[in-house]
Amino acid sequence: MELETQIQACFLQLRAEGLALGIDELLDALKLAYAIPSDQLPTLLGMLWCKSLDDHMYFKSAWQNTETSPKPDTEPTLPDDLINPQPSNESSELNSSDMLPGEIDKTEPETIGALPLLVPSRAMSADYAEFKNYYPVSRRFMAYTWRYLKREMPDGPLKQIDFDRTVEIITRQGFYLTPAYRRSVIDHAHLVLLLDHGGSMTPFHHYLRDLVETAYFESTLAQVDIYYFHNVPETSLYFDLYFTQRVALTAIIEDLDENTSVLLVSDAGAARHRNDPIRIIVTEDFLNHLRRNTQSIAWLNPMPRDRWSNTSAQEIEQFVAMFPMNEDGLTQALDVLRGL
Repeated sequence: MELETQIQACFLQLRAEGLALGIDELLDALKLAYAIPSDQLPTLLGMLWCKSLDDHMYFKSAWQNTETSPKPDTEPTLPDDLINPQPSNESSELNSSDMLPGEIDKTEPETIGALPLLVPSRAMSADYAEFKNYYPVSRRFMAYTWRYLKREMPDGPLKQIDFDRTVEIITRQGFYLTPAYRRSVIDHAHLVLLLDHGGSMTPFHHYLRDLVETAYFESTLAQVDIYYFHNVPETSLYFDLYFTQRVALTAIIEDLDENTSVLLVSDAGAARHRNDPIRIIVTEDFLNHLRRNTQSIAWLNPMPRDRWSNTSAQEIEQFVAMFPMNEDGLTQALDVLRGL
């Protein structure tokens, strides 16, 4: 297909410029080409492949070159090191110390070769000392916004002086003996992040990573729990993004209370423009289970609102507060989680 040829040509140009792209990035891009309209492909490819302003500049130039250049008679071929790795000349045997934990040697020693899934990161230009990302919501904005998600309650130890009450006592008694104390205010905010990972959410993995890191490491939230699912949150979710550590929904619900805020992040079928009745029913049932213990539930959708029409997202929006994944959307979602 012409679109596949264009993606491969752009991929090879970016690798020649030194971008950290491997076979996984190419395969994700080819899958993405079938999932979204072609006019939106450059934007999402830029988010998938580029990690700096320099990368975006090289991508924009390479994509324009592949659009304006004449179509070749034959499709571009990938480098041999990506599709046909060669064994090392230094050693024809694989030592047991070189194997990964749990890895089984299923090939002959003379055919062993390293598949470069990801080349080393390319150094950034000196003009941009601070790493910059170009997602709908910047990492800095995320870290700043989490500060507003508080559930402060005066249930700490009696060690803070209550000046107003002290003055009231002095006025009533006519003399001063000891100050009046009040309990310390403690933040009981509990954030639960439910993240759709893989499939049509692949272009937004960097955004999900920033969302997790800022909430977990750069916020003052008392407790942050992260769970992953694929497409539909069902009776079980996962602790890790590789879906190897399962946790039952009942166990998650037991840990929810009135101080818990639940934020879901998923395209809800809008990325591939699908309207799946089963997905809608399962999602509604999942949300009803969450509402047994907390009403503070919001949903961020990485696809713009105009892409929700005639998809599962449009139906799911009817029974949960759903917002687009941008700065305004994150702010509004936090307002819902705060009970405003």
